[in-house]
Amino acid sequence: MPFLDRMDCEPDFEDVVETWRGAVLTSLGQRESGAVTAVAERVAEPVAGTRDMPVMARLQINQRLCASGCERDTRRIGLDLSETELMWAPGDALGVWPCNPLSRVEMALRALNLPEETPIVLRGHGTVGLKEALLRHLDLSRPHPAMLAALGGPAPGFLPDLLKGASLRVATQDVPALFRRMQPRLYSIASSPFVSGRVVELTVGINSAPWPGVCSNWLAGLEEGMNVPVFVQPTTHFRLPQDDAASIILIGPGTGIAPFRGFLQDRAARKAQGKNWLFFGERHAEESFYYRDELETFLHEGFLTRLDTAFSRDQAERIYVQDRMEQVGADIWQWLREGASVYVCGDATRMARDVDAALRRIVVRHGNLSMEAAEAFVAGLTREGRYLRDVY
Repeated sequence: MPFLDRMDCEPDFEDVVETWRGAVLTSLGQRESGAVTAVAERVAEPVAGTRDMPVMARLQINQRLCASGCERDTRRIGLDLSETELMWAPGDALGVWPCNPLSRVEMALRALNLPEETPIVLRGHGTVGLKEALLRHLDLSRPHPAMLAALGGPAPGFLPDLLKGASLRVATQDVPALFRRMQPRLYSIASSPFVSGRVVELTVGINSAPWPGVCSNWLAGLEEGMNVPVFVQPTTHFRLPQDDAASIILIGPGTGIAPFRGFLQDRAARKAQGKNWLFFGERHAEESFYYRDELETFLHEGFLTRLDTAFSRDQAERIYVQDRMEQVGADIWQWLREGASVYVCGDATRMARDVDAALRRIVVRHGNLSMEAAEAFVAGLTREGRYLRDVY
């Protein structure tokens, strides 16, 4: 998932704590109270297993989901949380703090002309060695405007390419300002604890264009048993219906299938009576039908009521999940009239937009409604918590 560089505009954590502490004490009229100060300090400490204090999981699964020779690389990643107290539920995301490749770190060290043990002061981390800072805390993929200025104003691009052969004159204290801060990546959890136990699973597309993704490529290169800093990001809305008898329509092409695999595992384990309908799509069925055996087992056993697929490159005409939706629009309308909820996960730029438009056309056509009435119907689904999207 793409992220904004929020760290660049966030205040220092210690300043936040001090401001919060002062506000608490002032409101209580006890600025000099040592007891209240101690309480404020305890409350303000980062909690283990959060974004600011991740815990270590061990890599247990690193499995290619695409067939050999496929131009894409998608992985099933399993992380063992047995040594942590983290808990999760289907719909939640797992945050992963990645590391930069050593080759990029060494290139940056050469460009900076500073020894790797040079002490660097980083907000929120104190003093760390320069190599450690470049490995774990500074983003070596996208250049910061300050770095572009230090390099003489080249056009933005892939930072390692810009640093090739560069030789900078930089004061030690100015190094952190040249880089964006490393950000965690959030991945939809692709398993239910009822099935995978203490191993949390992800479905990770390994990004290579326009340049290699930091976290996805780092995860893909890890070996079994290696440590991964993680935290759980609970969802505020993307949950299964509380009523196990409620029906659900799941639309998740590509890696968007991730949370829906967890949904299906969870409902099957609990023997939920509600109907489940999945729309899945990718380029080629033989190369990238993720979790095919598992989905077909769910279908055979009746836990998956319907499975509609759209493999866009397997025929002359491109076919996508929104096309499949419209082909069976009468059935979707019937499910909606019976109270089904619709879930969408995946690309926000095109897929989610196209799926939303298809849904509205289905409501117009099969509900025999005007566009205005269809808009009101879809808005009602959203208000009722029956049209939920996790898009990025």
